Amino acid sequence: MLVSPDTFAFFDLHPDLALRSLRIARLANLVWPLLGTVMVYWLAFRCFGRRASYVATLLWAFFPLVIGHGVLLPPDLAAAVMVMAVAMMGAMIEPPFFVWRAAGVGLVLGLAILTKATLVVLFPLLIFWIFFQWRKVIGPWHWREPIREVIVMSIFSWFAINLGYGWEGCGTRLGDFQFVSSRLDGVAPAVIQPGNIFRETLLAHVPIFLPANFVLEIDTQYKGFEINFFYPYLLGRWHRGGFLTFYLWYFLLKLPVGVLALVGIGMIGTSFRLVDIKHSSLLFLVTAIGVVLLWFLSWRTDLNYCRRYRIVCLPSLCLLAAGGSTMFRGPIANKVLWMLVLTTVGAGIGYSPHALSYYNGLVGGPEGGRFSLHGNATDWGQDAIRIGNWCQEHPDRRPLSVGTVGYLSSLKAYGVEADAVRFEVDSRASWDDSVRGQKISAAGWHIVSFVHLLDPRSPYHAFLYQAPTESIGWTHLVFYIGAQKAASLSGRSEIVLPGESL
Repeated sequence: MLVSPDTFAFFDLHPDLALRSLRIARLANLVWPLLGTVMVYWLAFRCFGRRASYVATLLWAFFPLVIGHGVLLPPDLAAAVMVMAVAMMGAMIEPPFFVWRAAGVGLVLGLAILTKATLVVLFPLLIFWIFFQWRKVIGPWHWREPIREVIVMSIFSWFAINLGYGWEGCGTRLGDFQFVSSRLDGVAPAVIQPGNIFRETLLAHVPIFLPANFVLEIDTQYKGFEINFFYPYLLGRWHRGGFLTFYLWYFLLKLPVGVLALVGIGMIGTSFRLVDIKHSSLLFLVTAIGVVLLWFLSWRTDLNYCRRYRIVCLPSLCLLAAGGSTMFRGPIANKVLWMLVLTTVGAGIGYSPHALSYYNGLVGGPEGGRFSLHGNATDWGQDAIRIGNWCQEHPDRRPLSVGTVGYLSSLKAYGVEADAVRFEVDSRASWDDSVRGQKISAAGWHIVSFVHLLDPRSPYHAFLYQAPTESIGWTHLVFYIGAQKAASLSGRSEIVLPGESL
């Protein structure tokens, strides 16, 4: 994601106003987890009945992932809610053809794409779904009705997208765009230079009947993928190309054990028709959307670095877990069921407000889990205020350096007072390259994020096997490095002793 430097300047120049504005924006975002709770209840009730709807509602409401991401500004949880809305509307598609129904599906699909452009993958899925629903009532050469449904859905989806942007730039010629991604500007991926590979071709005169900023935002997002050459990390391994199974492992490590058990039982029960499914079309569509999105995210291994993208799969997992709950019959089985549900409730309550750093018991909780995944799976800047509080409580612990994550700013808005602040290492650097920024002095106090501790390119990686004095949340460790220990660490080129040149 490319972020304007003005955002950083705003936090440095107006720290109190910036922090207050951020809190207000996050409170406004609470509408999405609340709306999602209602929709999960409705989906589970339609598919499996009342008890399953209670189970699904509790799981969604107390998912640590939902609690952690529910108030954040990125649109991933909102996209998950819109996935449920698209599924609810899409499940209504069945013969005969009604204009109002196709129009409703198109409008909701357009709103979903406005929420997160990744959801454009739902468009071909819904087209397939329309023809699948009509397959039993029409002959092989009588496709007029489903084609009409697809056309109406497409028109209203297009209308919603353009309306969301106020029709700004709709009809702009392809040759008039200023692209930045290498596939469209013809420039090397590491260079940001506007261009257009279509400008000297016949396609340059073709009008694009989509909002200009919608097209450019997709292009800009793709540029972000190109310039961020991340080395994904999984279970102690770094791999430049990423991992196809990354998101599967993510869910295995980050979902509560009770949820994993119910999802597994639900997959078996629904696959072999061992449960009473009251609305098979709705269940099939929700799970199909989840599978398609998970496949798309796993196939794009260059997205491994951004863990929040998998939030859109949570509705499918929640519904499968609800289906698994119907397999528990009898007094003893019911007690086991509610014990599994309550483990999730306990995880959601017990790990708040550290929900973003939650890992389940299979990997040893947050204490062990932070060695299993990297980056925003553990630390996404959520403990900045706690670091600020630590600085205010220990003004005598100097010199102090902070190795953390986030966008470049002074962190004064969070009350952080330190002699040096270093953000993420240069994710594009190879293992043989030096990291960006200045060297660090080993002697003194250090607050270090696990992002730095795990990454061999960070000078703080030398602290990984040192004993910390304390921890801040589940994201940062505090180290005191005395003169003797500093001397033993000074062999690393990035670390110097006091008095040496930084």
